[in-house]
Amino acid sequence: MKLIRRILLISLGFTISGLGTAIMYNAGIGSTPNATFADGLHSILHISYGMGNALMNLLVFIPVLVWGRKLIGLGTWLCMLTMGLYINFWKAVLPPVSEASLMARILIACIGNVIFAAGLSFYINLKEGQGPLDAMTELIHRKLKCSYGLAKCVCDGIFLVTGILLGGVAGIATVISVLCTGYLMQCFFLFYDKKIHNRRRVETKK
Repeated sequence: MKLIRRILLISLGFTISGLGTAIMYNAGIGSTPNATFADGLHSILHISYGMGNALMNLLVFIPVLVWGRKLIGLGTWLCMLTMGLYINFWKAVLPPVSEASLMARILIACIGNVIFAAGLSFYINLKEGQGPLDAMTELIHRKLKCSYGLAKCVCDGIFLVTGILLGGVAGIATVISVLCTGYLMQCFFLFYDKKIHNRRRVETKK
């Protein structure tokens, strides 16, 4: 039962982050840098977007396996195997908004970015292992000894440039994601930590 609970909680985080990614992508003004990278693989290899995401995770997993083995766990494997499926599902369910005004699409993309950051922070905070892309951010954070937000900006910048070179889609929303996602995640980390600590104190009193 504990394993099932762990899988469900991790999957909840993936569901939320996949929804955020799909919202940004459907706005038609770019998406997350990770999505740009995956879209580049999708374009150059003529595979589905979800398969592009899965392949991207596999490629990034190699350096994580070498330098960040302690960051590998149940969440790592689930991320590589299922994250693309969540994105594909939400992209199929959500209606496109590409014909809305530019300001409306920017607002929608910003909302998607917040949801994306909330989902990533949620599953990372479970400490059940990190997906390859998030593990890379953690490695940069430790190596540069900088804030998590700055490390995320650096990591996202690398994925963005690589994705563009492969022919991936980027735009205003992508720039917003590069600049804001890491710092949004820092805020969500604090929020989740507070909730978990409060819950633990309640359980202790019982």
